Amino acid sequence: MYLQILKKDLKRKRTMNVILLLFIILATTFVSSSVNNIATVTNGLDHFMDEAGMSDFFAMTLNRAAEQDIQEVLDSSDAVESFGIEEFLIKESMSVSRQREEPGTDATIAIMACEDSQLNYYDVNDEVITSVEPGEAYVAIKWLEEFNYEIGDVVTINIGDKTREFTIAGGLKDVCLGSKMMNVVRFMVCRDDFNYFNSDEEIRQEYGGKMCYIFSGDDAAVTNLLSEAETGLLFSGSKDQVKVGYVMDMVISGTLLVISICLILIAFVVLRFTITFTLSEEYREIGVMKAIGIKERTIRGLYMVKYFALAVVGAAVGFLVSIPFGGMLLETVSSASMLGGGSSTLINLICSILVIVIIMMFCFGCTRQVQSFTPVEAIRSLTKGERFKKKGFMRLKKSSFKPRSFLALNDVTSSPRRFGLIVGVFALSLILLLVIDSTVATLSNSRLIKSFGFAESDVYMTYGDLLNNVSTGDGVETIEEYLSDVENEMAANNMPCECYCDLMLKLTIQNKEGNRAFKSVVYYGVNTTMDMYDYADGSAPSNPNEVAITPLVSETLGVYIGDKITIVHSFGEEEYTVTGYFQSMNNLGEGVRLHQTARVDPSQVAGYNAIQFKFTDNPSNQEIDSRIERMKEIFDNSKIRTGDDYVAEMVNVTGILSTVSRILLVVMVVIVVLVTTLMERSFSAKEIGEIAILKAIGFNNKTVINWHTRRFVIASVISVIVALALFYPVTIVSITPIFKMMGAFYGVNYVVRPLQTFVIYPLIMVAVTSAAAWGAALFTKTITPANATENE
Repeated sequence: MYLQILKKDLKRKRTMNVILLLFIILATTFVSSSVNNIATVTNGLDHFMDEAGMSDFFAMTLNRAAEQDIQEVLDSSDAVESFGIEEFLIKESMSVSRQREEPGTDATIAIMACEDSQLNYYDVNDEVITSVEPGEAYVAIKWLEEFNYEIGDVVTINIGDKTREFTIAGGLKDVCLGSKMMNVVRFMVCRDDFNYFNSDEEIRQEYGGKMCYIFSGDDAAVTNLLSEAETGLLFSGSKDQVKVGYVMDMVISGTLLVISICLILIAFVVLRFTITFTLSEEYREIGVMKAIGIKERTIRGLYMVKYFALAVVGAAVGFLVSIPFGGMLLETVSSASMLGGGSSTLINLICSILVIVIIMMFCFGCTRQVQSFTPVEAIRSLTKGERFKKKGFMRLKKSSFKPRSFLALNDVTSSPRRFGLIVGVFALSLILLLVIDSTVATLSNSRLIKSFGFAESDVYMTYGDLLNNVSTGDGVETIEEYLSDVENEMAANNMPCECYCDLMLKLTIQNKEGNRAFKSVVYYGVNTTMDMYDYADGSAPSNPNEVAITPLVSETLGVYIGDKITIVHSFGEEEYTVTGYFQSMNNLGEGVRLHQTARVDPSQVAGYNAIQFKFTDNPSNQEIDSRIERMKEIFDNSKIRTGDDYVAEMVNVTGILSTVSRILLVVMVVIVVLVTTLMERSFSAKEIGEIAILKAIGFNNKTVINWHTRRFVIASVISVIVALALFYPVTIVSITPIFKMMGAFYGVNYVVRPLQTFVIYPLIMVAVTSAAAWGAALFTKTITPANATENE
């Protein structure tokens, strides 16, 4: 009996059942794939570290800034159980060109010999790289993908006066430096090719360094050890900090999980509406069954069988689709990581079963409405014969609207619960899209540069020999002279500007008592003033004996505004007063800002952000783009870009988030089409009698279709207004914790792209709603005045 009733019901309400089935498939697909990906990335990263032999702690040092050999320092410490050292050559903005028509690239590249490997490095097939042929190189996969290099490409590397060509033999998976948030790219070559450069004493001293992998049960002791020693430390961190570098991979999977949860909620809304509508439409049958003695449990069982069948079929299809869909999404992560066995089909299966269980529990609760139907209501058309309130507040005689507009607006206002569901579903879909779009815009906007602790400018140029000029010349004065020459060159070409940059040093910072210390990035501006930077609390340093610090430094050292700290320079210890807090997304939030007149040792400079150009004649954006092309010719440098491009390059995740944004746009369109079609067909089926009467008194098909379309347009417009009002606070609540994890403890100023946010996406929603409602409303053409006797 159940199967016969199920078969007839599925045929009778084909459109409604198909739409409900699609929602279950979508929900299952996204839930299974996103949960599986989160589990795979989390467990896979641990697997990657274990297989690679990642140490408890790592440190990168530079020869030019080292006064002590780090190997001797580690050998003399009882806190170090064991360690391994890789020699490398590193250069900011190393020139790498290829033998193709496309231009080469500048990048911070660390060249090492394969024979020195202290970790396991893997190729694209997850095989350990044990040797490299002469003249070949394995390169970090993230770099190959970013600049579209391919296996077999020939690249030329220049260091000092030496040049050598290498053929790319394949991609390299590097657990320590391989995440997109690490801006150092590893080049692995053979011993002979490495010695070609490293045998030059000048190159080894200027560009050489050591990567140390330290095994110890006491990270704090190792941190203090490296802080006290003058090893030319560039950066260091624990295994947990390496994991943070892969945080954006988790963010992508987490975003998809949020989408999945929203899809389940939408599926529940649709399911509840479907069940309620079905029960209210079949009140006669339910009343008759009760009248002849059939129990409520049996009646509810009829509906449970139907939705169980839909849930099983939908979950089964969703399970099958989630496997390739999740694999596709996982490729963005696994291409640069080794995730072991990959995705787990068992997780997909468990999630699919959970979807079935949750749907059945929800259905059981919704069918409780069966208890309220009585045989009397079956006779009286679902009423008790009385109504004590008006259906709506609008009156036709007082309205200036045309009949179709009046009917549409009256339907929306007189049925707030019915159309409120539609508004809620549409608004939720649009909010998700706007949140991701705002995040992408923020991560690729020049305003974010201040959240890295730097000053803002119009143009950014990476100059590879800048640090060499600092250490071999007269220090900071050499950079000031170079910047002055650049300004004069720009002025001679009718591009007046101010040039400045920020140097970065890695120095030991201590509290006044001397019982807390660690190595931190120290920022020193050249040609800048303290008012060019942002401060979250307190005030800017006003003399050489004052500094600003980040909240991370404050928490680590236990110092606050007004306290004193000690910075250990090569020329001695200097005491400074903390005057304010600033934030920096570099090195996960560490940083100290020196006054521009403070004394520093140029040999301790470990890096710089970029040479910055601030035009003084206020050119337009189009003019800035034109000037950048001219500057590339003048300075023979391809790494000159706008602030937006520079920030996007530093963050290096906007491409993935843009992909997620496009997925969300497609999901939103699908949701709008399915919900609109379902609701319109349901409303039309219930309003057959009303539509027939309207046609009997002279309404034509065009007017009826227009009426039904307009009420959905009104609902979509309301949902757009709701979404625009809520998306910004939702962005702050959901995205700010991620920025805090990256070092922006005070949050960021989110960027809203007016065209996409207020025009394109709302218009897409309204247009798709209109088209879907119009298409579904064509069903009303089949209704004739002869149907006027049919009940609602």
